[in-house]
Amino acid sequence: MFLMIAGMVLVFGHVWGIKKYLETYREKEGQAMSLAVRAESYRNSVTTADVIAEEVAWMDQYEPEPSTFGAEQSKLLEFLTSSGKKLGFTPEKPQLSPLDNKGGKYQRTKIQMTATATEEQIYQWLVEIHQPSEFRAVTQILMRPSPKAEEDETIICTLTAEQWLIASESL
Repeated sequence: MFLMIAGMVLVFGHVWGIKKYLETYREKEGQAMSLAVRAESYRNSVTTADVIAEEVAWMDQYEPEPSTFGAEQSKLLEFLTSSGKKLGFTPEKPQLSPLDNKGGKYQRTKIQMTATATEEQIYQWLVEIHQPSEFRAVTQILMRPSPKAEEDETIICTLTAEQWLIASESL
């Protein structure tokens, strides 16, 4: 009887021990997986921080000086006209957009212009206008062939150019 009771205690002890071992193993495995996920999250955070740091450095380098909406709109209109003339055509029909201040640090001035020129001239003009480092972008382009049959090389381009600025009044 004593041997039977000792045998049963031994069997139950082994079963209980194995059960505890498996519970502890699963718990440790879960902790290891949790730590691995956290480590990957930290790696992603470092990568994100590096990207943000690069963007902040770019902004520090290229951010424009504070100015007024009217002054920047005039500069943009003058730039669009003079850059077109430099390439051999005269942009026309400027449409100035009013100030649309949604709050925040930056404002933007927007001008829509139409130009009739060769395809090469228009592409050079677009490249000259679209300069992110100057906080200037072409945000809309519409190109169509000239309606005059004898001028089949020319196209009519209507574009919208935008210039971002820091309003001196908001400082």
